[in-house]
Amino acid sequence: MKNILSVSVMLVVGSTFAQPQISDVSLSQDPATRRVTVEYSLTDGPAVVTAEFTTNGVALPGHLYTTLSGDVNIIVTNREGACSFVWNPDNDFQAALGPDAEFGVRLTPWDVNDPPPYLVVDLCATNTFFFYASTNDIPDGIQHRRYKTDLLVMRKIPACNRRFHASSLNGEKGSRNSDFGHVDAEVPHDITLTNDFYMAIYEMTQKQFGRIYGSWSSQFSEADDSDIRPVEKITYNVIRGSTGDGFNWPSTGDAVASESVVGILRKRSGINTFDLPTEAEWEFACRAGTDTSLNSGKNLDYSNVWGKNGPEACPALSEVAWWTGNSDGATHPVGLKRPNAFGLYDMHGNVLEHCLDWYETGTTYSDASHIVAPKGPVSSSHSKRVLRGGSYANYAPACRSASRVGWPFWDEKQVGFRLKCLPYFAR
Repeated sequence: MKNILSVSVMLVVGSTFAQPQISDVSLSQDPATRRVTVEYSLTDGPAVVTAEFTTNGVALPGHLYTTLSGDVNIIVTNREGACSFVWNPDNDFQAALGPDAEFGVRLTPWDVNDPPPYLVVDLCATNTFFFYASTNDIPDGIQHRRYKTDLLVMRKIPACNRRFHASSLNGEKGSRNSDFGHVDAEVPHDITLTNDFYMAIYEMTQKQFGRIYGSWSSQFSEADDSDIRPVEKITYNVIRGSTGDGFNWPSTGDAVASESVVGILRKRSGINTFDLPTEAEWEFACRAGTDTSLNSGKNLDYSNVWGKNGPEACPALSEVAWWTGNSDGATHPVGLKRPNAFGLYDMHGNVLEHCLDWYETGTTYSDASHIVAPKGPVSSSHSKRVLRGGSYANYAPACRSASRVGWPFWDEKQVGFRLKCLPYFAR
């Protein structure tokens, strides 16, 4: 068997202000096993190092790199001459690569405080998480079942110093200023966020929840594909803690109960910034640059939303959401509807999603002024926390980007959540 190997390597800096540097790169292939080994030196680290392989000068699809192991797609510390990783191309590509395949590799060092756009956390292991430059680089693709059961996929949301319009626009169908009034729950105002953050691309599923917290009696746990349907009947107390610091955010800061979902995940993953999103973060992530009632860039399209139940009542919503018009009265597996521009699924419908903030309305919620990184009121006259996004049992107006309700909610089987964390991994 003839073996041709290229050791030409392209080096790229992943961030405009990243300091880490890679040098002394070598690429070799075992003629017997055809396994490819890449060795390199890292200085001015730590860094997240990602790789892109080429064969005969053509880039190979990153989602097919299922056998990479070693110092790649993880945080790598300063180790001159001691960094390496292995790849088995025959296992990943099988007959797709001939014996004369000529390999090259491109390595990218990313600053650990400006890591790659995608973070994948292993819920079945401790201190195990990986970074990827795009969804095309995630092994087997994000729709693989394991990313809805054993792993948590998160997308970095570019929110730092971004100003956006929160809540409904004047005259928005289904809003406080339209014929179908949500009175004063939605007060239009501008918000500027001060940090990027990672947001889970899927709502927390029943299997993922079980991996973190243990078994849970969801309403739809006996349904087909229950493992990959969103977990529901979830309370704020279970997510953060029923008493003390976990329940009293924002007055007690980011502390949570150690036995809560977030507390367990922080300890197991080693990522101590896991939490619920603030209401402002949730809406920014949902809208993904849109100012329409839906994050697809469309508005609600109905003639009589309260009198119609079928999908024909609001086809624009049915494109992106499971709601009362198309859900058949139940949740559905996550990730089946069209994602928004950030690649987040089910931000509309399926289950209502918890946010950190206390729930208020009217001027207590906002006096319509511009706010920087809001955390919401320090308490609630309603004794409620914020829920966003609508559910499988809601009509169209309740599933808009701007719609707000409070938890405790009258029907807890409509209530679930998704998590966020911050993109700072300096060690």
